[in-house]
Amino acid sequence: MCTRIFKSLIASMIITLFLSSPAVATWHSAGYLAITGILLHDDSLEITLQGNSGCNRIFRLSQSEPNYNVKASALLSAYYAGHEVNVDYTGDLNACTTPLHRFKVRR
Repeated sequence: MCTRIFKSLIASMIITLFLSSPAVATWHSAGYLAITGILLHDDSLEITLQGNSGCNRIFRLSQSEPNYNVKASALLSAYYAGHEVNVDYTGDLNACTTPLHRFKVRR
């Protein structure tokens, strides 16, 4: 009886892992680049990264993102300190306002 329950539990965990959002999302990375501009909107924070002058260097952090205040503070601090950021995104890079979900900061 316990073995059957255990196998059923393991099978449901495996299915859940395959169907979970991180398992399906295709993350892309822009590499470590300096933030060259920040623009505040009513509903988001937009950053422009060093590099090409086209749309492919503009990322938007929506206020609906979890921990928006912490993320926005970290991006502003990185900008004013001159630190580089490596942004990860799942959207289309040529959309001019690619949604920003997570990032790392380095000196």
